[in-house]
Amino acid sequence: MGKPRSVGGSERVQLSGVFNVRKGKLALPVNRWSRRQVTLSGTCLIVSSVKHAHTGKMHILPLIGGKVEEVKRHSHCLALSSAGPQSQTYYISYDSYTEHLRWHRTASKIASQRVNSVDLSCCSLEELPVQLFYSQDLTHLNLKNNFMSLHKGVPALTRFCKLRSLSLSNNALSDFPLSLCDITTLTELNLSGNRLSSLPVEAGTMHRLFLLDGNFLSSLPAELGSLEGLTYLGLSFNCFSCAPPSWRSSEAWRGSAWQGTSSLSWISRGCSGCLLAT
Repeated sequence: MGKPRSVGGSERVQLSGVFNVRKGKLALPVNRWSRRQVTLSGTCLIVSSVKHAHTGKMHILPLIGGKVEEVKRHSHCLALSSAGPQSQTYYISYDSYTEHLRWHRTASKIASQRVNSVDLSCCSLEELPVQLFYSQDLTHLNLKNNFMSLHKGVPALTRFCKLRSLSLSNNALSDFPLSLCDITTLTELNLSGNRLSSLPVEAGTMHRLFLLDGNFLSSLPAELGSLEGLTYLGLSFNCFSCAPPSWRSSEAWRGSAWQGTSSLSWISRGCSGCLLAT
């Protein structure tokens, strides 16, 4: 379940329309057909009110690993189900065979994707959908443009013991999520566009790609400067007035300890800066 969000993900919308929708089993009379706004966005089916599509609550159904089936008893109707023992199903009745066919092809392609990569960006999430935890092989997870916070949603990410790439950009993080340091497989972390004003010493465990652009940082822990595996550190649009003093004499600053790079340069942008591997 998500909450209203004004920032949309129009670039991720694959299909969208207003159709008759029914949730749950067709045999149950309590489940009635209702006119709803239905969207295929990223790897999810999003169902919302037609009248309050941008202000009301959205029902989000992850499709990867799920099922997309034709309903023989109803013309131009599809049953879209999520994966896992607590699977949920939405029945959607389309206005034409052409529309039914287009949605069937697109949704089937999403459902057949490998479950190691999931895109849940721009879904107004405060917590992770429970269906997500049915896959323990997740390696790439995109959660940008949501409402994930330090104590709600983020701690559960440690359950993915194979996670390599994680994006939490443009969420509601005011402090660095220390729980992420427990994901030892993580090599790419994007925390740009949050409200971070400082980094803990534990952040020095990050490797390879670390994006912190668009926060409120004015200093860095010295531990970051000694990481040999770090290849890119994004710091643009923060509150730095100059290069971090603790980095100027470090091996990382001189570039000699950086794998795959020949030098490290500081690009000044007024009160912001960016460390780039060049």
